[in-house]
Amino acid sequence: MSGVVARRARNASLLLGLSVAFLVWHARQLEPMAAPQRFTGWLLLGLVAFLALYNARKKIAVVPLGSSAAWLQWHIYAGLFAVLIFFLHTGLQLPTGYFETGLAALFLLVALSGIGGLYVSRRTPPRLARRGEEVIYERIPRLIHALAEQAKALALESVATTRSRAIADFHAARLSAWFSTAQDAWQHIVGLEGAARRRARALAEFRTCLGPDELPVFDELTVLIAQKEDLDFHRANQGLLKYWFFVHVPLTHALLLFVVVHVILIYAFGGAR
Repeated sequence: MSGVVARRARNASLLLGLSVAFLVWHARQLEPMAAPQRFTGWLLLGLVAFLALYNARKKIAVVPLGSSAAWLQWHIYAGLFAVLIFFLHTGLQLPTGYFETGLAALFLLVALSGIGGLYVSRRTPPRLARRGEEVIYERIPRLIHALAEQAKALALESVATTRSRAIADFHAARLSAWFSTAQDAWQHIVGLEGAARRRARALAEFRTCLGPDELPVFDELTVLIAQKEDLDFHRANQGLLKYWFFVHVPLTHALLLFVVVHVILIYAFGGAR
């Protein structure tokens, strides 16, 4: 068992043990909607505040507050524990009122975006490593533009070298727009290959119509197409890995604000027990 797997197993076991212990404590309370609800409310506020601190910790890395990797582990498991506390606090009941409904929806959005981000961060790097050379995300648009220019030049060159417009017309009709920008982002993210297979079938069918002198040029074009598909894959998945954070963090800060307002309203109107 590798160190990473062992650490995850240990942390998951600690989370499971803490969750079971908390569930047992909560079930033994004589008045489930009194002191336990107040306690779970304050605990949830503390957890949300702690989760929001992770982004601040990343911005002040020079201060010796523990490693970023350790903070990430605490962030993950505290977030999962917060989900349990949320459901205990609400009693698995649908909220009433606009504010409470918005607060519950916001919490669920934060939880789902966090779980989704965890899945993406674990799943995406190995997929990128298996798909072509490592590419810097910011360079991908320029590389796509360069491939588009190469494909266009190759198509035009084919007219002079083969005395046929077949490849040039195929490029203009089927490939020019596809080469111009990143394509098939959603399919690359979820792992669908329908568009790539349809494109491969079209290329194979078209290849059977070409003469011997056109095949070398078309094979060069096919190499460029494969390179473009790799760049599209990297752009889609690196973009997801890069930008989900800008959804999760603002939602977390908004949730913290909503929870604070919720506590103020509870105590201001005498609803605290």
